[in-house]
Amino acid sequence: MVFVVQPDRRALETRQRKEVLQQNKVSRKRASADSLDSLSRALGVLEERVNGSRRRVRRHTADDDDYNIEVLLGVDDSVVQFHGKEHVQKYLLTLMNIVNEIYHDESLGAHINVVLVRIILLSHEKSTSLIEIGNPSQSLENVCRWAYLQQKPDTGHEEYHDHAIFLTRQDFGPSGMQGYAPVTGMCHPVRSCTLNHEDGFSSAFVVAHETGHVLGMEHDGQGNRCGDELPGLHYPMNEQCRFDFGLGYMMCTAFRTFDPCKQLWCSHPDNPYFCKTKKGPPLDGTMCAPGKHCFKGHCIWLTPDILKRDGNWGAWTPFGSCSRTCGTGVKFRTRQCDNPHPANGGRACSGLAYDFQLCNPQDCPDTLADFREEQCRQWDLYFEHGDAQHHWLPHEHRDAKERCHLHCESRETGEVVSMKRMVHDGTRCSYRDAFSLCVRGDCKKVGCDGVIGSSKQEDKCGVCGGDNSHCKVVKGTFTRSPKRLGYIKMFEIPAGARHLLIQEADTASHHLAVKNLETGKFILNEENNLDPNSRSFIAMGVEWEYRNEDNRETLQTIGPLRGTITVLVIPEGDSRISLTYKYMIHEDSLNVDDNNVLEDDSVNHEWALKKWTPCSKPCGGGSQFTKYGCRRRLDHRMVHRAFCSALEKPRAIRRACNPQECSQPVWVAGDWEPCSRSCGRAGLQVRSVRCVQPLHNNVTRSVHTKHCNDHRPESRRACNRELCPGRWQAGPWSQCSVTCGNGTQERPVLCRTADDGFGGASDPSKKSYVVQWLSRPDPDAPVQKISKGHCQGDKSVFCRMEVLSRYCSIPSYNKLCCKACNPRNASHAEDEAEPLPGKHNDIDALEPAPAPLQGRTTKLSRPT
Repeated sequence: MVFVVQPDRRALETRQRKEVLQQNKVSRKRASADSLDSLSRALGVLEERVNGSRRRVRRHTADDDDYNIEVLLGVDDSVVQFHGKEHVQKYLLTLMNIVNEIYHDESLGAHINVVLVRIILLSHEKSTSLIEIGNPSQSLENVCRWAYLQQKPDTGHEEYHDHAIFLTRQDFGPSGMQGYAPVTGMCHPVRSCTLNHEDGFSSAFVVAHETGHVLGMEHDGQGNRCGDELPGLHYPMNEQCRFDFGLGYMMCTAFRTFDPCKQLWCSHPDNPYFCKTKKGPPLDGTMCAPGKHCFKGHCIWLTPDILKRDGNWGAWTPFGSCSRTCGTGVKFRTRQCDNPHPANGGRACSGLAYDFQLCNPQDCPDTLADFREEQCRQWDLYFEHGDAQHHWLPHEHRDAKERCHLHCESRETGEVVSMKRMVHDGTRCSYRDAFSLCVRGDCKKVGCDGVIGSSKQEDKCGVCGGDNSHCKVVKGTFTRSPKRLGYIKMFEIPAGARHLLIQEADTASHHLAVKNLETGKFILNEENNLDPNSRSFIAMGVEWEYRNEDNRETLQTIGPLRGTITVLVIPEGDSRISLTYKYMIHEDSLNVDDNNVLEDDSVNHEWALKKWTPCSKPCGGGSQFTKYGCRRRLDHRMVHRAFCSALEKPRAIRRACNPQECSQPVWVAGDWEPCSRSCGRAGLQVRSVRCVQPLHNNVTRSVHTKHCNDHRPESRRACNRELCPGRWQAGPWSQCSVTCGNGTQERPVLCRTADDGFGGASDPSKKSYVVQWLSRPDPDAPVQKISKGHCQGDKSVFCRMEVLSRYCSIPSYNKLCCKACNPRNASHAEDEAEPLPGKHNDIDALEPAPAPLQGRTTKLSRPT
């Protein structure tokens, strides 16, 4: 039985909650020597402070600088029996008030309120299950787990607690151990708890001390600058008496027969025979005799071998063998707190004495093997219950803390029996969690990534860390008419199915049955062993939930199924049988050939898989979908889809394809094409440059140029940019410079290249030549009129337009189009000329002189 005491929340309405995030799992022991040296004296001072505060009737009001620790107080049966049920509540409230006052000490540097929000009194059975005698670490872990289970899910609930304090009078540790607590666990959901040995009001200091550890406080000398030196070395007994009772008090000398280190007795010189004590010993290190000091209540010689010695861990042993050969087992290593052993009240080693690793994670060859089932089956011949032998089946206990203990269910009676032992290390904690494992009787969280303590989980179709994007929901309804006695096969559910639900569409007297397709064994309602009662059972490595309410059966499991099952019905009567099913499965695990047909007894045709569509991507993981065609049931021949028009077409099934990684696209350049010119200044070469991605089987594909990261090769370049060979081309002769005597004629001579350019001659200075005529008067050869200007050819392409010839009378136009306006001069341009000396291979032959002047001496000269 559990008693719960609820405080008055009205006094707490103005309290403000502040949280500090800390994380650590290091545990710290608390020995009696750390807390009891000055408990009595400090308790007296505290009582004076409390009484003084009551006389002053001072009430502290919470403000913004207050920190509130809301506490759940767990009290085991040993404390309740000692103080009595009628008095224990008042005692506990007083004790916690003392703890609260301790945290109001100014030396703390912060104002912390210890607020009691809930008290739970535990029964004798629960108390003994939490406390393991002589095992402080396991006892603390049990208490912390229990406190975590008492937590309210709503942080705004009036009984939501930040910290749990557990009081017991049982000896959970070695003699003298007063408390045990994790260091810096205040904001951890499970580690914010302390285990305290209750021994009167002085236990308030133990509670405050252990709560300080949870807040992150260390002992003197650990993580701080406080020394380990014994305090009594600095405070003689007389000064300690003055601290305890006031000015003038000294060590009592009226009695000489007692050990001065047992209790500190003090008296005043005005009345030396009236001695007072606060029932506490002097401080360790206080001088009690020449050369001797008080230590743990005794006046002794202080030698190094009797001083407090903290323990330290020795070296780890090598890891042992794996607990399983397959299916994920556990291997251990251990260490001893012997380097050195703790002595004389020294601290024990913090942390666990063992460490473990997962091993042999590969699947077992027998996919239907169930490790827990094997452990129960081993007791078939050795464990008798009720004077009879049984066939023991695995059973998962409803209490999560009991799931790492072996509980088995009798096949014959259905009774669940505890085998009084833990399951083997590496056994799954629950059939609802495929990864967390039992280790030494405790469930250790393991993620789907195989990492201890990981919170990574599978999605609904088994993808570790997935988002359900590859999950497919398969559902349907099958209807049959019973035509014979015995089992009627309805359908099959494939291996890998999860979140399976099978139920009757309507109420009926038929019986649902399920058989393992691989082994042929029934897992539900064998014909000679029908059980219509609702129940949970374990078969094929998963937990099943069977319900039969008002003649309507339902079967469901989280899965995943390790093998294919056949769903059957044992008919009762001639009413139609109708079953619905629904499950989730990964799209790659779906067997299309077995699941792509929507069966119906009333038709002769069906939709069937025809082919898969091409993959959407050539690499990097694409998708392809099923394409359906209409098939005739009789001979399975594909027919026109019109025959299936009245049938519901199945939804397309997607599967992954081309999962190989894509190669990095690269630039690929083709060969250069021939140059567009053989010479000159306009020659170009071009070639194709593509961004190409290599695929499998030496196949490539062109992709957008943005996917190629390297420098792109050039696709155009200049070529044959050399001067073309030239040839001389002469223009028409001009008119003679005189009408008689020695005159001259001129014509332009140009070097024209093959690309219709100018100036490629070996001697660029040879631009024109002059012919000088040595003439004499000849009446038969009239001299032409001297031209005042030399026509160098038309200066515009428009001069060739005959429609513009009417403008030749305009001097400026005549000068611009001198060749077009004087066709006679133009006719001479086409005549043959005498070649220049020494240039017969480089220039065209020059035009001879006009006919009337032929046969006369000529001279070629260059104009200056």
